[in-house]
Amino acid sequence: MALQRLQQLSLGPYTLAPEAAATAPAWAQLRQLRKLTLAYGEGINRAQQAAILAAVRACIGLTRLALEVPGDILEPYADFVGVAACTTLVGLARLHDLAIVNTYALAPSDAQVLSTLTRLTRLVLAEAHAGLDDVAATALA
Repeated sequence: MALQRLQQLSLGPYTLAPEAAATAPAWAQLRQLRKLTLAYGEGINRAQQAAILAAVRACIGLTRLALEVPGDILEPYADFVGVAACTTLVGLARLHDLAIVNTYALAPSDAQVLSTLTRLTRLVLAEAHAGLDDVAATALA
């Protein structure tokens, strides 16, 4: 299959969350995948978010990742719990370029674990709020 040699995959900026979640399990089969860009639309539910993050975690050969963490998870605002996206990424040991957009949706201090990614040469955490608090910023410094 020719797609198994695919090295770059970009989904977005208008990919819908259900479609991204439905295709996510296939990403791990792309053994040569080195660069993944995910920017999916608003209106994602917690199960879709979990499927996407699990698929990203399974792409162990990634060296570059651009990930949009949508803040509009379809749950009542009072029930919203931040997304632990950074915790999901700590197994990506080859990662040297990481950009996360909408980090306001991250769980408090979640970005702190990125300090374990020792090969990072570029880190972008855009729209940071709770996910990049003082504790996380100190750990990353």
